[in-house]
This record gives sequence, C-alpha cells and structure tokens, in this order.
Amino acid sequence: MASQNLPPIQEKYRKLLTALGKYRHAAVAFSGGVDSTLLFHAAREAIGTKNVIAVRAVSELVSRSDFRFGEQMLDEMNVASRNRMDIYHNIFDVTEFISNTASRCYHCKSHMYSSFLYHLREKGEFVLLDGTNSDDLLQLRPGQQAIAELSIPTPLADAALSKGEIRTLARSFGLSNYDKISNSCLATRIVSGMVIAKEKLAWIEDCEDYLMECGFLGCRVRINEENVTVEVEKRDFNRLQESAVRYEIVKFFLKRGCRDTAIFFDIRS
Repeated sequence: MASQNLPPIQEKYRKLLTALGKYRHAAVAFSGGVDSTLLFHAAREAIGTKNVIAVRAVSELVSRSDFRFGEQMLDEMNVASRNRMDIYHNIFDVTEFISNTASRCYHCKSHMYSSFLYHLREKGEFVLLDGTNSDDLLQLRPGQQAIAELSIPTPLADAALSKGEIRTLARSFGLSNYDKISNSCLATRIVSGMVIAKEKLAWIEDCEDYLMECGFLGCRVRINEENVTVEVEKRDFNRLQESAVRYEIVKFFLKRGCRDTAIFFDIRS
C-alpha cells in the first residue's frame, strides 16, 4: 500500500483525514490555538469548507486579545461568516465552577460543550469536534472527563498526533499560529479554592495585557490570598531581572491595587 511509504507524521495526518471524512458536517470547538486550527484545517480538507464551522465560546474566561487572535486566524483562513458561530458561555451560573475546586475544569467544559451541542441542533446534523492531542491524554485534565461523557470526538488524539507534530503540520500548511505559545483560560491563574469572580479575571487580564505590551509574550499573572506571582518565559527572565523593568512592572501593579500584596517573579513552568 502507498500509505506504508509515507513518513509517520504524514501517515497520521492521512489517518486524521480518513476519520474526518466520515462526517457530512462538522463543528470544531475553535480557540485560535494551533490544535483547533489544524483540526479545523483538516476537517475542511476532508469534507469541504462549506461543511465545517468554527464554534467559539464568548466568555470572561477568554482574554480579549486571545479572542481577537482567534478572529484573525479565521479571517486568515477565509472562513465565511456563515461558518462561524460564537456562543456566550455564562459559566458564572455554575456554582461548582465559581467555588474553584479541583473539578473546576470538568464543570466548565461540561457546561460549555453542552451549550455548543444545544445551539448546534439548530444548525442541523453537525458533529462537534474537540482539539485534544495525544500529549493531553498523558496529563491529568478533568475537562477530558466531560468530553468523554458527552461523546465528543477527539480526532487529533485518535490519530496519535502530538503537540510537536501538530505544530510541524501547521507550519507545512502555512498556518501562521504554528508556533503560538500555548495558553489557558484566565481562571487557571487563580489558586484552587479561591473563589473565582469576574473582577479578578478582569484584573488578571489587564495585568497580562500590560506585560505583553512590554514584550513578555506567554506571561502569566497568578494570584492567591496573599501574593501575586508574575511568570514569564525562560528566555525573558533575564530581562525581567533588570531593575528598571521590574520597577515599571511593580509600579503598574501598585496602581492596580497591589499595595498590601507581595509581588514575586518566576519562570513559567
């Protein structure tokens, strides 16, 4: 068979296209990250651009910059407005999420994808697809339980595609976000057990926006009851050690209400 002569990564992609080809219509849970972007690209290749839509959650959990980036990616791929579906994710109706227990991500994913499925019924026979990759399956991710319970297909993981392979494929297809730093929702910045409030998320977003404007891409601002920790990529940590840079960051945080809070600096793990 010809497929036996393909490089492993191409064989996995062929397997992905074959799996996607069994659907007539598909809806990809789209974040703008490289995983969901590659899945969206592959689904369009497998069953046609008119038969695939991108479903996005509009929520306080998603930063404005990330949401705009997702919009830009859809524009870049020439996705028609009729193939885009934005759904408000009112997660603050879910008490189990607000209390921020270890099962927070489970309740969030279950609520969000249930909402997606409900709204997709109005569109006809669309199968909702999730961009989980094979590396994700090696980690403890409560959200995966919700995906499994709702019987949401995870074609990238099923094709055994790792994060690195997904980035390689995305680059080969000219997807500009192939090297985009992985991100997570703003709620992950709040220590477990600390109540999640919209005001806290907005504060974290403002601080991270400032840091990114300073060139610290991929930064995190984490909070607990006693302190704030600024995390940056390893390559940026030396610049963070410069007194003038730290002075400006601390000054900004003080203006944002950190006067009685310790501020720490660390490398993002």
